[in-house]
Amino acid sequence: MSLRIIVRDTNCHVCELPKGANQYILQPCSHQICTRCYEDWTERKNCKICKLDVERILPPLQPLHYCK
Repeated sequence: MSLRIIVRDTNCHVCELPKGANQYILQPCSHQICTRCYEDWTERKNCKICKLDVERILPPLQPLHYCK
């Protein structure tokens, strides 16, 4: 099982606006972008921040639901 550690910054790394709950994680660099930047960015192949080639994009994590 792999473990993803998510640091919740308050602002998007690209636009500097509040990210809200949804953030996409670029791999392998792990930079996080908000939904607005993701929608503008989807045709590109490299990170806007560090310019590394993006191999995949992890979608926003869904809240955990616990069974009682």
